[in-house]
Amino acid sequence: MVTLLHLPENLMQIATLIQNGNTEGLTQMMAEFNENVNAILTTEGHSAIHLAVLGGHAGCVTVSIVAGIVCIKNVDIGEERFTYVSPSAAELPSKIFILGALTWHVT
Repeated sequence: MVTLLHLPENLMQIATLIQNGNTEGLTQMMAEFNENVNAILTTEGHSAIHLAVLGGHAGCVTVSIVAGIVCIKNVDIGEERFTYVSPSAAELPSKIFILGALTWHVT
C-alpha cells in the first residue's frame, strides 16, 4: 500500500487512474498532460511508472514510459542544437539527456 502526497488535481487523477489500472483513461489524460510525467506522487517517492509497476498494470506502465521518451530526429553539432519529437506536450524537465539504444535479441 502506498500513500499519495497532497497533489494537484491533475496529478491526483493520474495516480488514481494508474492505481485502478485504467489504461484507457490514463492514455486520454496523458494526451493532454503538460507537466513533468516523472513527478513524485507518493510519500514513498514513487512516480507514475512506479505506481503502475507496483500495481501490476502493464498497460499503464507502457503509457507512463512513452510519455517520458523523446526521439532525437536531427543533431547539428556546429550549432550545438538538436531536434526531437515527444508524445508529451510538456516542456522537458531538464536540459540533461541520456543517450541510449535498444538492441533486440531473439532467442
